[in-house]
Amino acid sequence: MINRFLNNVNNGKNDWWRYLISIILTWIVSNFIGVFVLGFLVAVYFISIGTFDVNAMMDLINSYDYNIVFFFIMIFITISFSLIFLFISLKFIHKRDFMSIVNFSGKYDEFSGKTISWIKRIRWKLMLKGALIWLAFILVPFTIGVILEPENLIINFNIENLYLIIALFLLAIPIQVLFEELFFRGYLNQGLSLLTKKPLPIILASSIVFSIGHIFNGGADPVFMATNVIMTLFVGIILSVATLVTNGIEWAVGAHFANNFFAFLISSSEGSIGTFETIVQTKTPTDPLLDLIFSTIFFVIFMVILFFYKKDKILKVFA
Repeated sequence: MINRFLNNVNNGKNDWWRYLISIILTWIVSNFIGVFVLGFLVAVYFISIGTFDVNAMMDLINSYDYNIVFFFIMIFITISFSLIFLFISLKFIHKRDFMSIVNFSGKYDEFSGKTISWIKRIRWKLMLKGALIWLAFILVPFTIGVILEPENLIINFNIENLYLIIALFLLAIPIQVLFEELFFRGYLNQGLSLLTKKPLPIILASSIVFSIGHIFNGGADPVFMATNVIMTLFVGIILSVATLVTNGIEWAVGAHFANNFFAFLISSSEGSIGTFETIVQTKTPTDPLLDLIFSTIFFVIFMVILFFYKKDKILKVFA
C-alpha cells in the first residue's frame, strides 16, 4: 500500500542529482556558512570588548560542549541556514511545495479552490499530543530513578543566566527539531520511497542515518557513543513509524521537542556532548551500560504500547 505522505514525493522532480545538490546545500554549504557567520560574530564580540585574542576566540568556540549559551547560539545560526537551504532545495530544485514534507494536506481548498495558509495546514493538536505522550514516557524512568535514589539528585535553581538559557532554548531548539524532522522523517523518508515502497526498509534506513548523524553526541567515550547511537536509532524508528501512521511529521516534531526539552533543561546525561548544568542533576555519573539496558527496555515497552494503541493503523502502514 502506498502511504499518502510518502506519495507526496511524486508531486515534484526526483532526479538523483537533485537529491545530491540538495543534500550538499543543506548539510555542507549551510554548515560552512553557519560556521563562518558564527566565527565572524565571535570576532565582532571580542573586538567590541577591546580584546582581539585569537586563542581566547578559539577557546570560546571550543567551549560549546559545556557553555550552554554559546551552544544554543551555535545551534540557532547553523541550523537556520540548513532550514533555509532545505526550503530552497524543495522549492527551486525539486519544484514542489515545501509543506509536502510536513503532511499530506493539499495546498488548495477542494471546494473553494483558494490557497490554504501553511499555518492552517499544520495539525497543531497532533504536535501537542506527541509532546505530551513523549514527555509522559520519559518521565517514567526518571521518576523511578528519583524513587530508588532520591539522595543522588540535586535540584538546582541557581543556574547562571537561567532566563537567557530558556530564551535561547526556545529560539534554537524548535528550529533544530523542525529541521531534523523535516529532513529525516519528511525529505529522506519520501526520497527513500522512490527506491522501495516497503515501509520497513525506509524506516530502518532513515533511522540508521539519523542515529549515525548523532554519533558524536555521545562525546569521545566509545561506550557513550555506542549507547547514544543505539538510543537514537530507537527514537528514529518510533518517530518514523509515527510519521507514516499519522501521514505527517507533526507528532514526531512534538515528541522530539519534548525529548530535547527534558535533556537540555531538566536533566542531561553525564559524559555526552552538551552536558550542561541543568535544573536536576545527579551527584554521581551514570553507568552507560546500565543506561543502555534500562533505556532499551523502556523503548521496547513504549513501542509495544504504541503498537497496541494504534494497532490497526500500524498494520495498515505495513500491509
